[in-house]
Amino acid sequence: MKNFFQAIAARDALAKCLYGALFDWIVLQVNYSLISLKESANEHNGNSIGVLDIFGFEDFGFCNRFEQFCINFANEHLQHYFNQHVFEYEQEEYQREGISWTNIEFQDNVQCLALIEGKPAGLLCILDDQCSFPAATNETFLQKINTVHKDNMYYEVPYKKELAFIIKHYAGKVKYQVRS
Repeated sequence: MKNFFQAIAARDALAKCLYGALFDWIVLQVNYSLISLKESANEHNGNSIGVLDIFGFEDFGFCNRFEQFCINFANEHLQHYFNQHVFEYEQEEYQREGISWTNIEFQDNVQCLALIEGKPAGLLCILDDQCSFPAATNETFLQKINTVHKDNMYYEVPYKKELAFIIKHYAGKVKYQVRS
């Protein structure tokens, strides 16, 4: 049975490697067709594409800790950047130029970012404050954020009593554990 699971893991690793190589090759081919090179120097003088994985959002279900919190926080910022540049700024530019355009509605995640990084009561500020107190524990941190953010629409206390909290990210709800 052990060999069976090893074979499945090897198959999955090979598929992932092939998919990654194929994806890189496709991007390279598209860029090759878009880029014009100056004959005397290898300076980029044309269009190209790049890929930004804003969907690197992580939720490990049972155990999301600080690492996943940081990854998802970074992805919230990437989503906000994407929203601004693709929706807000482009639509404003179209309006300034008088281009006929129907505005696209999108979910703004500014309030979720404020929950996480806002001053003075964002989750990261409270965590920083708690780290300054010698008697602070995971439990005191959780009690503090539960009290401060109980009415925040992007924050939830889990139904079961546990050392965790939930954030409603743009990509969905994620429960974060605060235990060591």
